[in-house]
Amino acid sequence: ALAGVLAIMDRDTAWAPDGLTIPMTVLAFVMGSVNYGTMPFFTAIIASLVVFGVGQGLWWLQCRFELIVLPPADFLAFIIPAALLGVSFSLVIFYITTASLILILRKFPYFAPIFSHQQAVDEAAIDLGFGDKPAVTFLAVAFPILFGIIFVSSVFSY
Repeated sequence: ALAGVLAIMDRDTAWAPDGLTIPMTVLAFVMGSVNYGTMPFFTAIIASLVVFGVGQGLWWLQCRFELIVLPPADFLAFIIPAALLGVSFSLVIFYITTASLILILRKFPYFAPIFSHQQAVDEAAIDLGFGDKPAVTFLAVAFPILFGIIFVSSVFSY
């Protein structure tokens, strides 16, 4: 549900607040540790906060050196699927599907309004220094794909 809220917020405003990305990151790491036994519960919480901090640190470095590449919420949207799905075929499918859809949306921008409120995306792209290059809100693309993969893998795992 939290991923859905973040996807809708990103679609409509091209922004995802830290007040929602922090709990989403913690929940993803905890759920991943419970599902795959990759790490103890408290280690998962600490790891999620470290990953969140790394995202903020990378954002600070990007701003400091004027190399705007990836906002913190988008960085987390790259990491959260790995925490939830583990290193698996599902994770590979997620990244391939997400990358393909983003390339399609950038190549054929008339499909972009399905995933992005274009005025908000254009304003965010200018604020971030991307200029007038075609842009798409990443969370609004990635989280529905992630939900679909989790749904399909849970249906076919039984």
